[in-house]
Amino acid sequence: MSSKLDVCLVESAIIGSDINQNLENIYNKVQNLTNIDLIVLPETFDTGFNIPPRNVFDFDNNPSILWMKTLAVEKQCAICGSLMVKEKDSIFNRFVFYDNVKDIIHTYDKLHLFSVADEDKHITSGTEIKSFMYKDWKICPQICYDLRFPVLTKEDVFDIIVYVANWPLQRINAWDLLLPARAIENQSFVIGVNRNGHDDENDINYPGHSRLISFKGDDLNKQNNETDNLVYQIDLNNLKKYRLKYPFLQDRR
Repeated sequence: MSSKLDVCLVESAIIGSDINQNLENIYNKVQNLTNIDLIVLPETFDTGFNIPPRNVFDFDNNPSILWMKTLAVEKQCAICGSLMVKEKDSIFNRFVFYDNVKDIIHTYDKLHLFSVADEDKHITSGTEIKSFMYKDWKICPQICYDLRFPVLTKEDVFDIIVYVANWPLQRINAWDLLLPARAIENQSFVIGVNRNGHDDENDINYPGHSRLISFKGDDLNKQNNETDNLVYQIDLNNLKKYRLKYPFLQDRR
């Protein structure tokens, strides 16, 4: 199996909480993609970040997750992003990763809920850090506010840490600084996908600033100006060679 992974980061301008419209907008951005291994969508890509949440469906037979699987089959790639889902009497901000190779879904429930926006009053927190394998890559999923808590990624070694977000313009400097910090301290590739556009319902501006950061902390941004997609190829062998040359993780406590 190839050590290379082709990744597409989709910056999506989410229009209200109209699920069908938002999914159509995303599809229009990726419909011409070919030879991609993984598509990464923002936090709450189908409804936007609304508190209290609106248009929330059960996790089982969720229309947005079914849409993800359909798109993955069409593009022959994995796909991930977060959305609000119901389970029994609780609502979770859940990261969903559909592995097209094994036809399985991996999930992670957001651990650090954004109390400034009362997310903790309406959403149930997750209980554990998650990781999973996709092809030969060990991936750790994180959601938005989790980025501010480096302790979440220090107990294990990950090849890719994925942050999906609704990170507003007024605090974007923290996003820009913390993504490379997480890459450097974990010697991992870091993917950060943030929505863009103006949220008219909540009057919040989102600037995007999605990027893929190398294990050295370098921004690999090579944006195609014709779309909002960022497309990268990363190599696991390069990461392994760097860790052998600089075994900093062995001294981490």
